[in-house]
Amino acid sequence: MTCRTKSEEAAAIAIPVYSRPAEKRFLGNENIHEVHDLSNEQPNCQIDEIFRSVHAVVFPYDSLLQAHEDGYTDCIWCLGPRA
Repeated sequence: MTCRTKSEEAAAIAIPVYSRPAEKRFLGNENIHEVHDLSNEQPNCQIDEIFRSVHAVVFPYDSLLQAHEDGYTDCIWCLGPRA
């Protein structure tokens, strides 16, 4: 178990978004805890559907590591399977 400070815990919380964020690279689907790479978006990612269903979140530090630490897994279409 990793100990986090209060500020680290607050920073680890995914933030809901309701439109495509221009300044963020990684987008989470809060419903299935899957993270997408918006710089490599594929049709099968269905990013627009994630926004329509109000499940889109971003990560404060906009890092894949942060998404993984928050329990999100990689989308196989835009990030590929993890080895």
